[in-house]
This record gives sequence, structure tokens and C-alpha cells, in this order.
Amino acid sequence: MITWLNHTAQLWANYFGLMTLQNAVFLGGILLVLYLFRKHNARFLRLIALLGLLKLFLPPVLFPGSRTGILYLNLQSPAAAAPMAGDLPAATHLTLSPETLAMLGWGLIALGVLIYAALRFLPVIRILRTATPVTPPDAQEGAPGFTVYQSPEVNSPMVLSVFRPRILVPATWEKLSPNARTGIIRHELAHIRQKDHLIGLAQILALGLHFFNPLVWILIKKLNVYSEITCDETAIAGHNLDARDYLRSLIDVAESSTLKDSRTPLAVPAFSETYHHLRSRIRYQLGRQQGRIPGISGKHILVLVIFGLLMIPFSCDYFQQGQKTLTAPQTPATQAEKKPPAIPDTAMAKFVPYDQPPQLIGGMQALQSLVKYPPAAKAAGIQGAVIVQAFINEQGEVTQVVVVKGVPNSGLDEAAVEAVRQTRWEPAQQGDRAVRVWYSIPIIFRIKTESAQ
Repeated sequence: MITWLNHTAQLWANYFGLMTLQNAVFLGGILLVLYLFRKHNARFLRLIALLGLLKLFLPPVLFPGSRTGILYLNLQSPAAAAPMAGDLPAATHLTLSPETLAMLGWGLIALGVLIYAALRFLPVIRILRTATPVTPPDAQEGAPGFTVYQSPEVNSPMVLSVFRPRILVPATWEKLSPNARTGIIRHELAHIRQKDHLIGLAQILALGLHFFNPLVWILIKKLNVYSEITCDETAIAGHNLDARDYLRSLIDVAESSTLKDSRTPLAVPAFSETYHHLRSRIRYQLGRQQGRIPGISGKHILVLVIFGLLMIPFSCDYFQQGQKTLTAPQTPATQAEKKPPAIPDTAMAKFVPYDQPPQLIGGMQALQSLVKYPPAAKAAGIQGAVIVQAFINEQGEVTQVVVVKGVPNSGLDEAAVEAVRQTRWEPAQQGDRAVRVWYSIPIIFRIKTESAQ
């Protein structure tokens, strides 16, 4: 189990490291555009921010090298990635690698973020059970087909739930003017039409996966602001509301609520937020009324198209197995010097899924008979596990072997590579034809009655 875990962590580190680097560069460009165009149309800025959020869920697999294929195989089928794991001796000196500890730590924190978000959502069930429906004439006109719920447990209008979004208003609802209530309902309906409740769920997942990246937190914060501004614009422009009356209702609701009222991450609070964000929304709408905020132009569309196309190169895995991902085994040329063996062209082969894995001719005993425990390592009491990746072609020949996890400067890596090179296999099968594949093989060196297990 530890062998497979270390192997998976090594592949995860390469894969996730590339994804994090790509996201950092791409999000840096997104945030730069948001700053340069900060006085432009909010709908354009929201679309740019949504491209950044989408990129967080695009892993580097568009040019699938062997790395992502082997990682997928390793996660889906530990037995296929380490076919001899069941034959490992009970007593070995395997330890968790630094990559494994990093992967486990990341997984625990990510899980903690998601659990915390789920726990914050639990009050929604209680709030909805105690809320009472209100359908005044102006609200019904503003929200056809929707029931508005009122609850004393919320201080600001918001949209709750995911699959059945509902509009929830505070107990001070009756004290607002009819125009203010109509504007609020229209604002909330704009959130629903924009699918902001689903985008909020995507934001939670993004924070869980990329909690360590400050650019992700900044992007989500800006996306929320642009979403509020576009909903304000919809509420004002779509129904001939007086902009100043609507903006005055923003202030009225904010004064009657706490400035930070977010009982659940899946709630979209429309009017309760920081003073800075509320001021930016008011200034934007005033600028729109005075003609200082332009609409979406050809320049904006060009920027959107450029960043949409840039997601392709920033979602590619350029590094092939055997070149950048894994280190080729070191073969001693002389007593004083070591050189890596030449890497044949087969190392550039792409990962090919298979229905039946390759089968070692002669089984485990055939491999054991080929493993030669290095005398110097045996005399020094050096033991350990060597995990190699073998490239097995359509004829069942091993044409390339690289070390995934080994015992450097001991001779064990070289002994494992040499033994695997001599093996013969029944090739992997995809349907009714033989295919060439990379295959994980763990070899345990343990000083016992036998030289190698």
C-alpha cells in the first residue's frame, strides 16, 4: 500500500505542480485585465472573471502525455499500477515520501474546506422550514413563478439553495417602499438567471482544490462584486426603475442589516456586504446613468476571445514520460563516473488505455530469478523498494525502463532495471489487438535467506 501511495504521490506532484503553475500565470493575466479595464462594463469584467474560474477546473490533459495517463490508471486501479503489490513481504523498510506527505496534507485541508462549507449550509434547511411565504402584488409582479420567503433569521435579501433556488427576504421587508421591493426581487431574479447560485458552488470547489493560491481568493472576491453590479444593472434598466431610488434602497437595506451576513456559502446575499463593495456598486450605477461606463464593444469581445483561446495552451501537458516527469535510471560507466542511458524513441509513445494488462511470462518467479542483489549493497545491509516503469511493446518486449522510486547510489536501481529489461511479456490487449503500454513494476530488495524478493 505504501509503495502504491508513494508512486501515486510522485505522479500527483508532477501533475498538480504543472496545473498550479499554469493557473498562476493564467490568473495573473486575468487579474491584470480586470485592473486595466476596471472602469469598463461590469458584464465584460464578469465574463473575464468567469474564464478564470473555468480555468481552475481544466487540468493539463489536452496533449495527454504518459504522465496524465499513468496517473489516471494509478488512481483508478492500484492493482494495475502495481501488479506485484500483493506479493510484497510483510516486513519492509518502506516509508512515506515527501510527495506523499504533501499530497495527504493537501487532501486533508481540501476536505476540511469542503466540510466547513457544507456545515455552513446546514442552517439553510432550518431557515427554509421556518420561513413564511409572502407574495405582495409588487413582489408577485417582479417574480412570476417564484415564491418569496420571509424569515427573521436573515438580515439581507438573498438567494438560497442550489437546485431549487428560492428568494429569501428579511423581516424588515414590509417597511421597504414598493419600488424598493420590486427592485430587490428583480435583483434576486437576475442572480437566478445568471446561475450565480451554481457559480457559488463552483467557487467553493475551486477554493477547496486551490486553497493555497491567493490569486484564486482574489478572483472569487472580484467575481462576486461584478455579479452584484450586473444584477443591479438588470434591476434598473429592465423595468424602468429610477436609479437613485434603487440605489437608495441599497443603502436602506444595508443600514438594517449587518455588513457581513453570509450564513451559508451557497447563499447569494444581494445587499449585505462591505462598505467598500457597496460604494463601488453605487458609483458604478451613477456612472452608467451619466454615460461614463461604456457598453461591451469589439475590443472587449476580442479580449474575451484571446483569453478563451489561451486556455488551450494553458491546459496542455507538454512533458512526456521519461523526459521531464521521471528520471531515467543511472547506469555506471566506470568506477568514477555515471551516465544515464540513452532514451529510445519509444519513451515518447502516448499512453494507450487497455482492457487487459500485460502478463509476465513465467510469473513472479521469472522476475525473481533475474534479480541480482548487488554484493556491495548486500554487504552494507542496504534494503528497499525500487519501482520502475517498463514500456512493453506489441511484441511483449521491454524497450525502455525508468525508475519512479528507488534507492539512489546503492546499485539496487540498476539491478532492478537490468532484471526488468530481460523479462518477456504477453502484450496488453485493447479489444482484439495488442497495444504498447507503460506498466508499473515494484521490486523489493530484502536481505533474508534469498538475495531478492
